[in-house]
Amino acid sequence: MAGRPTFAEGQRQPTLRSGDLALTSVRLAGGGATAEVARRQPDGTWLWILDQPRVTG
Repeated sequence: MAGRPTFAEGQRQPTLRSGDLALTSVRLAGGGATAEVARRQPDGTWLWILDQPRVTG
């Protein structure tokens, strides 16, 4: 289907957590990366507050 996202494999990095915030990231081949930030809600579930699918450097 046209317009569907594609996902490249990468090397998952350790999750960084501080209190109710968590940062997950993956290094992609070619120097890019993905990064997501989640916040733990009062009921214990996690809500994504920032989702940048691709970061290039």
